[in-house]
Amino acid sequence: MKFLSKVTEQKGIVARVNTLTAVSNTFTPNCDTTDIANITLGATNTIANPTGTPTDGQSLILRLIQDGTGGRTIGTWGNQYHFAADLPPSLHSGAGRVDLIEFRYRSAASRWECMSELDLRGVVGRNQRTTPIDDAFSSATSVLTAQAFVRPGRTYRITGVAEIAPAGGSAILADYSLRYTTNGSTPGTGSAQLNRALVYSGVAAGIPVAGSVTGLFHATSSGTLRVALVIGKAAGGATGLTLRAGGGASGQESITYLEIEDVGTTVSAAS
Repeated sequence: MKFLSKVTEQKGIVARVNTLTAVSNTFTPNCDTTDIANITLGATNTIANPTGTPTDGQSLILRLIQDGTGGRTIGTWGNQYHFAADLPPSLHSGAGRVDLIEFRYRSAASRWECMSELDLRGVVGRNQRTTPIDDAFSSATSVLTAQAFVRPGRTYRITGVAEIAPAGGSAILADYSLRYTTNGSTPGTGSAQLNRALVYSGVAAGIPVAGSVTGLFHATSSGTLRVALVIGKAAGGATGLTLRAGGGASGQESITYLEIEDVGTTVSAAS
């Protein structure tokens, strides 16, 4: 995960850039003399609290550089560094890769707050299907999966959208459901259900209708959330459904997608 600095360079203001040298595998930036700290990571790395006398709103950027081996991580952060949900960002692992992490000092809390906290909300996972299902299907079928890394205390909105059409000449009530796993396995028709919606498919064969289903996932621990959009026939119609995605037997374009969006911190109900 790469966090780009929010600092905008102003003409005539020159950032103070210093290269830090580890002492007993520990890097210690001095906020009185450094705006940007170059840190080349080794086998074991600790980032100590900055020395100096910071002012409220002061910026400190750590430029973390992988050495020629790569795969280096930060084993310990000083207790003045603060990250959303207390989870430091993961770093690029390739040799020579660079991650920029910016902190702003908040004097009221005596801590350096990671600017990435401002960037957590938004789409964190998305997948789109490009091939249709032209052969009629009736039983529940996983038509698309998506995944995203989730953080404790955050809420994620999952939206699945698909265009379907009855394969025959009579209307069909379709069942859209979101199924998920958090244990690393691929979600499918038998996985835990997040939410479901019923979609009326229309009355004429081959005439598509767009349907969607949305659910909220409240993360209690960090890990990978995997979600499947499952569609099947709920009622009606002797024949099954067809799925439009990136084209089909009729050659019409369509979009089928699954999206995971971070919508903010989970709010607990008042007791």
